[in-house]
Order: sequence, then C-alpha cells, then structure tokens
Amino acid sequence: MNAVESLRGAGARERCVGAMAPEIGDPLRYGQIVAGGWYPIGWYKAMWQGVLAGAQGGPELVRQVAHECMRQDTAGVYRLVMRLVSPETVFAGASRFFSTYYDTGTLQVRHRDTGFARAEWTGCAGFDRTMWQEVVASGEALVEFAGGKHVRHRILSGGRDGDVDTVSEVHWV
Repeated sequence: MNAVESLRGAGARERCVGAMAPEIGDPLRYGQIVAGGWYPIGWYKAMWQGVLAGAQGGPELVRQVAHECMRQDTAGVYRLVMRLVSPETVFAGASRFFSTYYDTGTLQVRHRDTGFARAEWTGCAGFDRTMWQEVVASGEALVEFAGGKHVRHRILSGGRDGDVDTVSEVHWV
C-alpha cells in the first residue's frame, strides 16, 4: 500500500483500502499487517483486487506497484549490494528471495547466462494472473537495480488465473 501511495497519492491508497473487504482493508488501514508476517494467499489476491479497483488500474499498474515495492524493499544497504552484483548473480539467489515472500511454491532458475535467465515456478497454489504479473515485474526490477538495461521479460507458459506452474525468460543488456 505504501507503493500505491507513492505512485498515486494518499487518496488512491484510501480508495484501494476502501474497495477491499473489511477483513483485508481494516488490518491494512490500521497498520495490523506487518512486513515480516505471513498471510493467506487469498488475502493477497483480495488486496490486489482492491488495489486494481480503487486505483482503476490494470496490468501496467501491477507492474508499477511491483517495481516500486522492490525499490522500497531494496533501499539502503540492499540497494548498495544490488549495485555491486550483476543481474546474473541476482538470479543465483532468486529462489531464496522468492521464499522470503511466499510459503507456497518454489522458484528454480533453470538457466542463466550473460543477459539471459529462464525461471520456473512450481506448486504456487492460489496464484492468479495479477500475482504472476507482480512476480515477473519484481524480477524485472531486480535486474534493473543490478545494472541490467533494456529488460524484457516474457512468460513462456502459465501465468494465468489458477496456474500453479509458470516458466518465464528475462533478457537484458
């Protein structure tokens, strides 16, 4: 929600929270959801539905919010580290990074080389298209923060509502 506010203002944040069911919106409104906590995937999907409804956005908004979240999450010392490593190195630790956000599913980087990586997510029960868009956009942001330019990411399979497995490729220079 901090990313929504950064991108669209405090009014947009309040509209988004207001578009959510009380069991999701109220804890967000009153600061009861913490960054280190674990919450049901259903809550996360409901939060995204509220964000898209309240901010009147679609896939591009998801990408913007994901990018801003990664910018905020990798601030300070993490940003310094990101400047010291290559995008290829970022992908070496991608599975550990993914597991800090989700307790379902796994991410394996099947291939990585200069300017290229192929990632495979399996067993991501409960994911929907919006969540897949966010995961892909977050990966793009990390590549950019590590110095990648002209980042292009495409989903090869999966990435739709109800898909538990997804394969994607990312290219950069």
